[in-house]
Amino acid sequence: MMLYLTGASNSLAKSSEAPQTDVSKSLGGYISSSMVPNGNVNALFDTISLSTLKNKPKETIAIALVNKLENAVFNVEIKMVTKKDAIGKFKIAAVNVSEDYLMEHIENRYSEPIQAEFHDVDFYRARVVAKIVNHAIPGEVISFQPFDVTVEVEKPELEETMNAIINAFSLSSDYSANKLSDREFEIISRADNVVAEPLDCFAVSTENAEIEFEGKFENGKDNTALIAETLEPNQAIGIWIQRQIVPEIISNEELLRRYDNGVVNEETEEIEMVLNYDLVETSDNDNQEPENGDGD
Repeated sequence: MMLYLTGASNSLAKSSEAPQTDVSKSLGGYISSSMVPNGNVNALFDTISLSTLKNKPKETIAIALVNKLENAVFNVEIKMVTKKDAIGKFKIAAVNVSEDYLMEHIENRYSEPIQAEFHDVDFYRARVVAKIVNHAIPGEVISFQPFDVTVEVEKPELEETMNAIINAFSLSSDYSANKLSDREFEIISRADNVVAEPLDCFAVSTENAEIEFEGKFENGKDNTALIAETLEPNQAIGIWIQRQIVPEIISNEELLRRYDNGVVNEETEEIEMVLNYDLVETSDNDNQEPENGDGD
């Protein structure tokens, strides 16, 4: 299962080579033989500038998924793993591709395809926010459950308790922790699976530390979408990706102030496009467990 850019000058049905490496021209048409590099889906869209925040344009590009396996795949699903507070929100539209690997073409990334219905496919990894009510004392141990993470604090300051928590979770293969403020932090699942039932969280300390959890460990959003029930070998499906900037009220005066002061926000938002599929067709009468594949 491979992802390719679009906008090639000829059909892959007639030639095995149809390169098109310019992301700005990945606007539909013929599927290219140029792959979308794994881990670089974010690079398909431009950096969000002050002008982008002000005008909030909707941007759309097209890539294609091609089944390069020897066998058919089933129940192909797609989701965009993002965060609730992300500036960019994404929608997906899956469309059929002709036998000569051709799909609808748009003039530029600010245009929209006619034959496409966009859906929200945002997915939030399971998370919970916690607050340090009382910091630990030297030598104190804090056990976080159900994460099975143990924290040992060496110094009595609030900052040291926070750092010890972040460091301990960095060693976990299943969870990570990020600082939100002096006292608040979040615990996030490293996997993009769905937690079937929200989990109660608690922290047991040996001395003075007190950790308070805001709610349960759960997915805030799961809009996974089925884009193909079956995809035969060498069959393709077109994927339109649309980014919309979250509305932010910025006056012209504020824009000028930020420009004059050289205000630059260099934070990177990590957005992952995840594909899941079955390698064995399943039915209600089947007892065989399907194999599963995924890509991003």
